[in-house]
Amino acid sequence: MKERVRAGWLIAGLMATFVCAAESPTLLRIAEPQITGLVEADGQGVYQRLVNAALEGGTYQIESRFFPFKRAMAEFINKRFDCLYSQTELAEKLLGRENVVFSLPLGQFGFYFFTRRGQLAPRSLDDLREQRLIGILGQIDYYQELLPGLEVAGVPSEKQAMGMITLGRADVYIGALPDLLPHVNEFSVALDHPLLVLEDRLTCHRSVANEHFITALNQRLQEMKMSGVTASVLGPFYFDPANVNPPPADSPPRKLSESDLRP
Repeated sequence: MKERVRAGWLIAGLMATFVCAAESPTLLRIAEPQITGLVEADGQGVYQRLVNAALEGGTYQIESRFFPFKRAMAEFINKRFDCLYSQTELAEKLLGRENVVFSLPLGQFGFYFFTRRGQLAPRSLDDLREQRLIGILGQIDYYQELLPGLEVAGVPSEKQAMGMITLGRADVYIGALPDLLPHVNEFSVALDHPLLVLEDRLTCHRSVANEHFITALNQRLQEMKMSGVTASVLGPFYFDPANVNPPPADSPPRKLSESDLRP
């Protein structure tokens, strides 16, 4: 009789532990850098929706905060957040590959040369000589070493960069696709000549807990990719550098003003 009582208490204890675990999801803090269409302040960027869909019904509770692109990396490096959207290569450089763990690709992205509509888009480094180059603060770190002898001025937002090119305040904007895909026809850009092509991932500090999280996330991401959910969520931001599909060629250019020079 005593053994049955003990067994009953053991089973009850295990059930209580399970219920407690189910009611106490693991908190994960994610820094969200501003990436047009992909990571947005309202939480509706396609990468955010993709990760949220992958974690739906699981044991993780996401606590996120939105930052300018460069600030997000600083917050992550200082370990105020567990994970960070994108910037995997930069995190590896700054922290060491052995100190980060990252997800399967959420998507691909590439850097291209954007100039004013009607002008010839650069296709080589020689085309960039004597040009006023601009890029987004934080993104410049990705490609600066590929531009020896060239200086790229940093601006805080894509809106400001596009305004500066359109209004003649700069000559070449080194911008990212698919982020700027809806605006491709507002500029001249050689889509067959990217400066650099990389993959976007969710990047985390390496720890036992984060390794378990990434393993669980990758399993769901793989299932979603195979079932077609990933392509559906990414929609027009599903990016293949070998097959870039811009909007219709007759899309009219935007009318800009001096307010577009503000971040």
